[in-house]
Amino acid sequence: MNTLINDYELLVRYIEEMIDDGCQLLHGGNLFDWSDTKITTVLKKIRKRKTGLTMQAIKPGVQLRHRVSGQSMTVTEVNENTVYLATDNPPITYPLANISEAFEVIKKSKQ
Repeated sequence: MNTLINDYELLVRYIEEMIDDGCQLLHGGNLFDWSDTKITTVLKKIRKRKTGLTMQAIKPGVQLRHRVSGQSMTVTEVNENTVYLATDNPPITYPLANISEAFEVIKKSKQ
């Protein structure tokens, strides 16, 4: 999933560079501005999410919610590279449409 996230971040950076460079959009022979699209709104949401949680806020006891699955978890331990999380509810729920982005099969069912 890190590769996918890195690809998304790279895509966002490229789009922001295009906007900053003054690139215009052309559709059906008509020029229009980036602000005439939902692209700039989505970019603002992405920027807000990236700055929403600071590293200083991640301490044992803090509760977090996964943005995609909605699963709540509690930080149990933090070291220089890893955050250990315990699920607040034993079953983990995850959107089926996004499962292949976050998980891989390690053992198939015998059915």
